[in-house]
Amino acid sequence: MARKPRFSLPPEDAPPVGVASLIQRGDGNLGVLLAEGALLVVDEQARLALDLYVGKELERSALVELLNRAERLTLREAALALLARRPHGRKELERKLGRRFPRERVEDCLNDLGRQGLLDDTRFARALLRQRMAGGYGPRRVQADLLARGVDRDTVRRVVDDPALAEDWQAAGRLRWSKERQPDPRGMYRRLAQAGFLAGQIQRLLAELATGLPPEDWPEPEELLELEPAEDSELEPELEER
Repeated sequence: MARKPRFSLPPEDAPPVGVASLIQRGDGNLGVLLAEGALLVVDEQARLALDLYVGKELERSALVELLNRAERLTLREAALALLARRPHGRKELERKLGRRFPRERVEDCLNDLGRQGLLDDTRFARALLRQRMAGGYGPRRVQADLLARGVDRDTVRRVVDDPALAEDWQAAGRLRWSKERQPDPRGMYRRLAQAGFLAGQIQRLLAELATGLPPEDWPEPEELLELEPAEDSELEPELEER
């Protein structure tokens, strides 16, 4: 990852700052070593735009542009490093990067990543959905998790309510059933509701896997409890907070 610039702008009346060395990096970027010893990392476009060469004297306006370009590159590489670890939603990435960089610059960076297809809330939502399914959780729990992570409601509905997932939700319910093994169907109903499954999904699971409780006695999950988003500690490592 590119280094965070440590060079401070000189006063308005200070003399120009010389370029002591240009270092071609293995990632295709360029290290600009200034006479004061500060090293800034920029891309090839910055070299061309500022006409950088060894010995060039940079006036203050050129230094401002150099610093801005270096920070933008550092921010972009920080964002890409987070995305390389696992999918992120935009709000989550914005929060993490906002700890180190100005909000306006973070917003511009994320807009660029979105236009390039590198940041996509739908892709993030589907990744978390699949991970939660694999843990035996239902759609209400997935919906709560996604909303808690800042994914907008329209995206959440589109991903969670996909009709093509009907059998996958049932498979997740069977997995939760195998983990809980409640002898009492009513207790099993409660556990499945707590895991975020809908009334119709639970009723189908009961019809498939349980006996002893007449359908007219099956309670509605909404009557049993209000679900809260899952804690991060419940998530699998690849989707834990990092």
